[in-house]
Amino acid sequence: MCRPDSNSPAPAVIYDFLVPEKSVTLNWHCSPSSDVAIQRILRRTESDSQWFVIDSLKPGVGKYVELKVVPKTTYYYSLVSVDSSGNISKMASSISARPYYTSKRESVKQFTAKYNRKSNSVTLN
Repeated sequence: MCRPDSNSPAPAVIYDFLVPEKSVTLNWHCSPSSDVAIQRILRRTESDSQWFVIDSLKPGVGKYVELKVVPKTTYYYSLVSVDSSGNISKMASSISARPYYTSKRESVKQFTAKYNRKSNSVTLN
């Protein structure tokens, strides 16, 4: 008779991420545990009080590209590994990512600067 597996898998380690305008790419070292059945990608925003599973990946996959992001929004990402007995690892250390906004912006109008010799300063209007 086999004893049930009650040991959680070792956590994955996020080692790199890329944040262009319209996506977030995560790279990690997978859990070294041999019985990992699935990896769950977790995400939350500054306004979320809890983490949400946004995708589930096969064991051994170490990259994820999130395309459902909004520029100028801060996202937090982590992941957990789940073994074949349903044991869940500790969360990987989370990272924060804020896709930037590169679209054309309105030009500045009526910009002036005034130099003050006495205080050796410039006032921008």
